[in-house]
Amino acid sequence: MNSETSVSENSPSTTPQFRSVKWQERLQIEGWSSKIRSVQAWLSYLKYRRSGSEATKESYCWILYRLCSCFNMDPDSILNLPPEKIRELMDEIINGMREEGKSLLYIRSHVDALNSFLKSNNYGELSKLNINLPRIPPRYHKRHEYIPTPEEALKMAECAKYLRDKVIILLSSHSGLRLSTTLALRYKDVKDELEKGVENLKIEVYPEMKEVVPNACKGGIPYYTFTIKRATEYLRLYIEERKRIYGGIEDNEPLFTTTYNQIDKSKRRWKPLSEKTVEEIVKEAARNAGLKQWMYVTLHSLRKTFQSFLRNQPENARLDIRDQEFLFGHILAGSCLLYTSDA
Repeated sequence: MNSETSVSENSPSTTPQFRSVKWQERLQIEGWSSKIRSVQAWLSYLKYRRSGSEATKESYCWILYRLCSCFNMDPDSILNLPPEKIRELMDEIINGMREEGKSLLYIRSHVDALNSFLKSNNYGELSKLNINLPRIPPRYHKRHEYIPTPEEALKMAECAKYLRDKVIILLSSHSGLRLSTTLALRYKDVKDELEKGVENLKIEVYPEMKEVVPNACKGGIPYYTFTIKRATEYLRLYIEERKRIYGGIEDNEPLFTTTYNQIDKSKRRWKPLSEKTVEEIVKEAARNAGLKQWMYVTLHSLRKTFQSFLRNQPENARLDIRDQEFLFGHILAGSCLLYTSDA
C-alpha cells in the first residue's frame, strides 16, 4: 500500500476541498451567508440557535446539497413540496442507504440535517411527517475496531515508512491528538520548544485551529497535551529533513505535508495530508508491525490507546482521572476547569 498515491491524495472524489466547492456553489454559500433565502434562514438557525460549529455547518450543507441532487430541485423548492411527497422521497433515500450498507449514524445525520432545514424555515419537523426513522441501539458501532496496546503502537511507529508518519502515530497513541487536530497543526505550534531542545513538547489545542480544520478543537474548548520523548526526537529529525528539502520552513506551514511528487515542490510544502491518506498510513504501519487485526486499526483507535496508556500507569505515577480527561481533550465539569487553567 502506497500512502502517497494520486488516488488517495488528489482524487476529486475524496478531497474535502472538492466536496466543499460543490456544496458552496450549489447552495450559494460564503461563510455563514447564502443568497438563497431558505438556506440563509437555516444557516442563521445553525449559527445562533445550535452550536455554531463550522464542522456541523459543512457536514449539514453537504447533506443538503446531496438531498437537493436526489430531489432534483433547489432548497427553496423543497419547502414547496407537500408533506407526503417529502415523506415519500426521504423513505426512498433512507431505504437506498440501508441497501448500500450505510451506518445508522450516517443515515440519521441525513435525517437530522433535513429536519433542521425544515424547522428553521417554519415547515415543521420530520417527526410530524411520519418519516420511518432508523432506530439506533445503545453503544451502536457499525465497524469493527482494534485498539493497539501502547507497545504495539510504538512498534507501528518504528515500522512506519516516513519520519512524518512515525510522529503522527505517536501523537495519537501517546499524546491523544485527534486526526483533525493533527492536520491543523502548524510549525509555529511546536517551533519554540523544539528549538529550545525541550524533550516533552507542550501541544496546545486552541479554538483558532478550527479556521484551518473545522473539527480541530472540538467544542471550541482549549486544552493541551504533551509528546513523549521518542515522538519529539522523530519530530526534530522530520523538521530538519523538511528544512533540507525546502531550504527552510515558515511558521504557518502545515506541520505534516504531502510528499506526493506529482505536486509542484513549491506547493507541496503547503499541502497538508488528507484524512484518507493518514488512515492509510496507520493501516500500513499496523500491517508492517505484524498486528493480526491491522485492517481494523484507525487513528481514532490509537486515541483509545492513549486512554489505556494513561489509565494503566503504576499507581504511584497515575494521574488523577480529571487530569486524564483533560489531556484526552474531553470537556470537564465547570468547577474542574479552574484547576486545569493556565491562569
